[in-house]
Amino acid sequence: YLLKSSILNRFCAELLDELFEADKQDPDGITNGLSFLNWLDKSGMFSIPLDLENRWFRYHHLFRDLLRSQLEQHHTPTEIAVLHMRISEWLESQGLITESIEHALAADETMRAAEIIEAHRHHEFLADRWYVVERWLALLAPDVKRERPELLLSEAWIANCKHQVTRT
Repeated sequence: YLLKSSILNRFCAELLDELFEADKQDPDGITNGLSFLNWLDKSGMFSIPLDLENRWFRYHHLFRDLLRSQLEQHHTPTEIAVLHMRISEWLESQGLITESIEHALAADETMRAAEIIEAHRHHEFLADRWYVVERWLALLAPDVKRERPELLLSEAWIANCKHQVTRT
């Protein structure tokens, strides 16, 4: 559980449930995300609460880095990519689009990341948050954006919002 959860920059019980969905109970009695969070707390692991409700947590960055290196030694890149995609889908369903895109890219699913941007760009433009779409697009390689007309249109709309209409 520690190794798998190390691919997350932050986590909550529900996200851990999604991450551990295929796993069964382990010897420490961990059956779901909440029991894992309780175990982390009792064990004094290097987890840090991120909100006053104690819903979201993260690992100390050095501890997380150690766990990630162990994860890479004990799991194949394909297994890790599957975890990233599972997380990406859950994050998208919760409206956490930037993190969803980042996990899709970590899984080397560039086209899926582009699809997520295309699916959510209109909402951000309507809310006058073009700068969010600009950050999303910056995560993609230029050749990916050139191949997808909706992303090219998004870049044109951003240029218009920035009053850079002469940009090509």
